[in-house]
Amino acid sequence: MAKNLSIIAISILIAALLAIPALPPVKATPFGVFDVFAPTALDAEGWSVDWQENAKKLDSSPAGLAETASYVTTQNFVDPTYQNYWAPYSNRSAFPPGNATFLTISMITVLRCQVTRSFTLGAIIGNGTPPWDLHNYIDVYYTTQSWSLYSYNLTIPFSDYGIFEHWNTSEIMITVRAGLVAGGHCIYVDYVGLSYTWEYANESGIGPGGPGGPGTEFNVANLDVPGLMGIFGFVGMIGIPAASIWFFRQDGGSKIYAGVMALVAFTVCFGLFYGSINGG
Repeated sequence: MAKNLSIIAISILIAALLAIPALPPVKATPFGVFDVFAPTALDAEGWSVDWQENAKKLDSSPAGLAETASYVTTQNFVDPTYQNYWAPYSNRSAFPPGNATFLTISMITVLRCQVTRSFTLGAIIGNGTPPWDLHNYIDVYYTTQSWSLYSYNLTIPFSDYGIFEHWNTSEIMITVRAGLVAGGHCIYVDYVGLSYTWEYANESGIGPGGPGGPGTEFNVANLDVPGLMGIFGFVGMIGIPAASIWFFRQDGGSKIYAGVMALVAFTVCFGLFYGSINGG
């Protein structure tokens, strides 16, 4: 009977190995809220602006607005390159998938000037074609001599016009426009763009495959050695007690010896499972 018990234990482990490729793909489910601060823009344009490309990225290299009504506009905030400037705001490329749930969104700029000078921060939503219309949101601010963050909450207007339902940063343009010239001093604009938070929709069940990328599928057949050990151990911990009870009810053989063998086999399986969850 002990021999039969050993055979059934080995059979259980072999069956588990053969069943692994047939298991369905497993997807990781992320938790928490993603806070995307100052994602780098792909495009920048403007009028009477020096070094306009510098307004796309928060990296302490600014664009310069000198003339009255000079401006710089950025768009397409999906460039994965950025600098770790203004810690702890280092998460700039956790871009949301199509089924993300947006929580907040603001237009922001980081700038300074040697004197107090007025400027406007504005957002244009939409591409001007149905069902999209152009919607402008503008607020007036005044510069300081140190680098400062200015923001305007767009969560409600973005929700009202359905921008979250078809998230496309090419339909969002953020502009900083200089006010009256103040003694010839430039407004130095380090960044113009967005700050937003989002989370995965509860029903999505997908995990990030990189910053803001789609969910990454992985198959149990591709697990590493600790993962396989865990599967073998888990299946054995379930199968060996059931097999032992069945054999104990049969006639013949030493039940004490069979019980000891079953305990040893269970202990080995438990060791495999415990080792996989602590060393995997």
